[in-house]
Amino acid sequence: MQVPFLTRPSRSTQFRPGLASALVAMFSAMPFVTAHAVPPVDSRPYYFNFSVSEPVARAMGITSTRSFNEVTPWLRMTGGGAVPCCSDIWVSDQGFRASPIEVGFFNSSTGYMEVASYRDGSCRGQILAPVVPVLGTKQSTQTRWTIDPYTFYTIDTGESPWCNEFSFGLQWFRPITIDELSFSLPKRRKALDGGEYDASEVAHLKNGVPWYTYSYGYHLGLTAIESNWDEANRERAGDIANMFRVPSPRNNFELSSLPPPWVEEDVVEYVNRVQFPAQPDGQYFYTAIAADKAILDSYPDIWQRTGRSFKSGGYVGTCRFYAGRNGGPNTHFYTADAKECEALKKIEFLDYEGSSFTVNMPLPGATVAGIKPCPIDSKPLFRLYNNATHSDGRFVSNHRYTTDRTDVAAFVAKGWVDEGQVMCVPI
Repeated sequence: MQVPFLTRPSRSTQFRPGLASALVAMFSAMPFVTAHAVPPVDSRPYYFNFSVSEPVARAMGITSTRSFNEVTPWLRMTGGGAVPCCSDIWVSDQGFRASPIEVGFFNSSTGYMEVASYRDGSCRGQILAPVVPVLGTKQSTQTRWTIDPYTFYTIDTGESPWCNEFSFGLQWFRPITIDELSFSLPKRRKALDGGEYDASEVAHLKNGVPWYTYSYGYHLGLTAIESNWDEANRERAGDIANMFRVPSPRNNFELSSLPPPWVEEDVVEYVNRVQFPAQPDGQYFYTAIAADKAILDSYPDIWQRTGRSFKSGGYVGTCRFYAGRNGGPNTHFYTADAKECEALKKIEFLDYEGSSFTVNMPLPGATVAGIKPCPIDSKPLFRLYNNATHSDGRFVSNHRYTTDRTDVAAFVAKGWVDEGQVMCVPI
């Protein structure tokens, strides 16, 4: 976030989202606004700690009108395999739900990562991560795998749900492997119904052999498992191919659909009319970050809360850009569209300031009165543009965001351009 525009507002070619090539042409020379950026929220714990327990979720400052079980995601087998069985597994026509311990989680208080995931043959082994997972890094450790004798008494489809068909007398054998985990930066994924979410992938190599890739969704826990086993690696794998049931694509699974969103902070609308007297209605800024709010609230003669806000919460992060660097207009812009975000990051005039708040994206499906369906318990968020490109440089570009179609009509009557539904936010 920039300090509260304590320099004069700038005149420039205006900023409006669109194709990256068109964006470059929209920027012209303008004095650089001295600023400091608020570091983006560190979202790493949300990917690996979220699934541990409801108290942990509450401690992270997120709430929900639903119970913890109701926001546990539904998963669906994608390779034709049977759903997992037995305790802590719920099955319905939506797929299956599993408690975090059944499908894997990271527990920061004890410092280990559970990867006893469905039918990977790991037999409730614990991969000992020496530190909290750091996205974009690799970690390697020796893992001692334990055999759970209860799996030998499971009535299923003829297979043990966790381990190989070891003979009695071997269930206490504790093999050791070298396990390497690569934690990716968050990527945009889609549930089977098209719902979008951000997830970090964990690629697992066992004794140097590709084994599984796990996907941990933001606020969702484990959402997908993909087998990376290649039969060509059997000789290279040696004993582990005989000791463990090798991963099978029959047992891959994916997120069925997004559960109701956890509600996070209020996204507050601020306006600055003092330093932007030519702007239609003023210059607007939006944030859910407490540090931003504290800065702006400390300048009440310049920035005022308008009284409008909407809830943040969902499974994708917004990208926030400041366009006042090296000649861009003195304004902020927000998008949760993954392709648009990546295109804007390539424009040298824009500062990427991280994610200010989380939302959902509209689902695929028929548009009704210009509105696409939103995931469960979410409603549309609309964006308006102040039409600065037709102001002959009298004022700079700015956008407004609202969940109220009545607001949209009122703003359009004042000359704003309705850019339609761009996101979905908690109801």
